[in-house]
Amino acid sequence: MQNRKQSNPQPSNRFASLWVLVSVVAVIVMLDPWSVLSVGFWLSFLAVAALMMQGISPEATVGSPRVEQSSPVISEPGEMTPWQWIAKKLVEAIRSQWACTLILWPALAYYFGTSSVVSVVANALAIPLISVVVTPLALLVTALSLVLPDALIGIAQSLVTLTTMLLKPLFAALEFLDQWEYSQIVLGKPAFWQTILCTVVIFGVLLRSWPLVVASKTKVFCFKLFMLCLSVALLMLPSRSRTTWTLTFFDVGHGSAVLVQSKDQTLLFDTGPQSSVDHDAGADLIVPTLQLLGVKHLDVLVLSHMDAAHLGGMSSVMASIPVRKIVTSVPDDSVAMMKLSSYAQRNKTTIEPCVAGQSQALGDLQLVFLHPPSTALVTSTVLPIPAGTSRFPKNVNNARSCVVMLEAGNKRALLTADIEAKQERWLVETLGEQLKADILAIPGQGAASGSSAEFIHAVSAQHAIAQVGYRNRWKQPNRVAKRYADSGTQLWRTDQHGAIRFEVDVLDTGLPVEAQSARDARDAYWRIRP
Repeated sequence: MQNRKQSNPQPSNRFASLWVLVSVVAVIVMLDPWSVLSVGFWLSFLAVAALMMQGISPEATVGSPRVEQSSPVISEPGEMTPWQWIAKKLVEAIRSQWACTLILWPALAYYFGTSSVVSVVANALAIPLISVVVTPLALLVTALSLVLPDALIGIAQSLVTLTTMLLKPLFAALEFLDQWEYSQIVLGKPAFWQTILCTVVIFGVLLRSWPLVVASKTKVFCFKLFMLCLSVALLMLPSRSRTTWTLTFFDVGHGSAVLVQSKDQTLLFDTGPQSSVDHDAGADLIVPTLQLLGVKHLDVLVLSHMDAAHLGGMSSVMASIPVRKIVTSVPDDSVAMMKLSSYAQRNKTTIEPCVAGQSQALGDLQLVFLHPPSTALVTSTVLPIPAGTSRFPKNVNNARSCVVMLEAGNKRALLTADIEAKQERWLVETLGEQLKADILAIPGQGAASGSSAEFIHAVSAQHAIAQVGYRNRWKQPNRVAKRYADSGTQLWRTDQHGAIRFEVDVLDTGLPVEAQSARDARDAYWRIRP
């Protein structure tokens, strides 16, 4: 065989596969312009791009010397032993999984706030079985079901049974991996510029050949390691000002769930309703949001009172997010308190009763509990209890709601749970001007039994938020909406505006508090008006 001179390929040839990828993206966007709004669109193409980057040969570096070859560049299959071939394929598979995992980290953090630690293992189990066995069997079953007569349809059913048997151990293994305590890393949502910059840096790490650069393997490895550490550091940068505290009223339907963040500390006020046996606001909304925000634990969990619309997501939240301190007014002999006590014993969590006069710092915020009063101060003007008794009746829940004032600088927010007119009157008579706040959670989600005119006037809030369900059967907050409008308060409804978020800078005391509506900030494209 004559010697052949292997010429160095040009960059355009080496990167031809990436141009193919760009062309595919362009075609898909032309056919379906709204596909760019899909998370799966970006994750899929990022993963494919990472695999293509791994396919670029490190020997094809611009500026490398021409190599004289006396044999073809690609080794013949017979030149490898079976074990060498298996080892080579295994290394390629590990490299590909490593590339996909790295490149998707910034995007997963941006969209979900988390990244899977066990994805490499899960993919190593699932991809071969699904690709080589399950998918061909499924296609075969489909084809047989179309051509076989009814008398022989049992063959297709047998193949379906075989496929199910193969999938059962896979699902069991994946469930085992998912239940591992450290199966996910909570990264929090980085800023958009952080996501783009990290992705570019990681692409540089994955590039196996660097054009116009000739360096030793050791130097290249050290530089790539530095770039990888840089990308991790970029993801960890705080994406919001440390002098800002935020207040988020979740769109949980008819119920209450409010998230408070100040510096690195977090408080959750109530956990929303439970919609069914398998679904509640905690698992469906609150926990994913906390993970997206990078919240690794709750410093304070306030459970305002015994009400399914406020405690429905309690178990899901505590099962997913560690809680350091619980403040509540639920009765000591209730099922909810039994669950809380059991959780506190297992996790060394502090449980305190919610009593007026308590206070606590949360970052830049000061929390002051205004209600309920201690049992020694209870009168019939606060709780409708029989004369001569000093205990709360078991059936009185709204009247013992926990009320919290959040204060930082000259900005204040009042969370009221389900207090009614009697409790509002007691607060007005007891606190007077101290009730004034910029943000008010409307008592009882806008129930007619609360939001008395004197209470609204005493608070004089700039914003009032009603966490209500769409077309709820109580028609809340319609009966009290006019009272807030007459007082000059801006009324926000989660059924119409989605989640309501406030970002307040403690150093900026001169400007009014501005609300951000989730639906106004990210409305569906078909509702956008020119």
